[in-house]
Amino acid sequence: MASAAAPVMKKLASTLLSSENDRAPGGTCDLKNEYWHDDRCCLYCLPGTRVLKHCTIPHTLGSCEGCPPGEYALKNGLETCRQCAQCREDQEMVRPCLGSMNTKCQCKEGYYCASPDCEMCQRCTERCPEGMEILQGCTRTADTECGAPGTGIPSRGDSTPVRGDLQDWTVILVPSGIILVFILCIVIFCLYIWYKKKQKSSLDKDGRRSMDENSLCILIEDADNRVFTSPESRNQSLEMDFDELYTVKDDTERGRSKSFDIFQHHIHEEWDEFVQNLELDKNEIIMAKEKHPHNPGEQKFEMLLTWRNKLGRAASLFKLLATAHKMPATTKRVQNILNELIDEGIICKRET
Repeated sequence: MASAAAPVMKKLASTLLSSENDRAPGGTCDLKNEYWHDDRCCLYCLPGTRVLKHCTIPHTLGSCEGCPPGEYALKNGLETCRQCAQCREDQEMVRPCLGSMNTKCQCKEGYYCASPDCEMCQRCTERCPEGMEILQGCTRTADTECGAPGTGIPSRGDSTPVRGDLQDWTVILVPSGIILVFILCIVIFCLYIWYKKKQKSSLDKDGRRSMDENSLCILIEDADNRVFTSPESRNQSLEMDFDELYTVKDDTERGRSKSFDIFQHHIHEEWDEFVQNLELDKNEIIMAKEKHPHNPGEQKFEMLLTWRNKLGRAASLFKLLATAHKMPATTKRVQNILNELIDEGIICKRET
């Protein structure tokens, strides 16, 4: 009798543990080493490999296989590898694509690019203006520095360096400037307190703050393909509005990876604000940047992976669209993102 009850008790205990620890959306995943898939946490595949078969037992490794030629992958939980980058004509290859790391390129001799996400190399300055000399030669990441002879100080367009009489004036002007800045800060702070009190009084009188019409409206297409705007319902979020208009057609790892690339393409300077609105904290953003210090594209991709693993099932494509729409700087780009998602076969319009 005891031997017959043992398997039942063991199965019941396993079910309770699974229900408690593995079904909370991403709640128990180690974000550095695991990803969320099908109600369980799986270990990442090693760099240079992709997921062939996801794990069936929580917190274990599924089946992985190497990336095909011309593709690479970092530590990941994706079913597809990423295409290797190709160096441009104004660049030369420093390191080839090795399966576990992307191609590394740099500007050719005689050219430089100061931006980490370099779009075009600039020709180095070969000669300094008359009366100046080269203080530091051109490098791959910085142009030639020119300055007055014998000073070792780079020029900012002036023909003469700082002299003693100017230093005497500096002793007088710097303390005075500090005092003026301090007084100005106090004035600004007082004005801010006054403005907040006035704003609060206005809110109490009106009942609510007036909102920008652009943040309350979304594009809706009716049966006759006419586009118009409709105010957002108080009881219905933008995410639900998108979900009513569109449905996800490609929910595979390929579709998710491609959708991440589309959002990276359309959101640039506002990226940090975008992921903060997705509820990534500063440490998670810093970790993604430190993981790929010289590749902004991989930094952004890593942030979206962290967001997806953190939210689990709640990390929907429509949440990304709603977040981009609520940001004034990216609201007008949402329609372009939607069009590209439709063209790539990732989402489609629901039947009218």
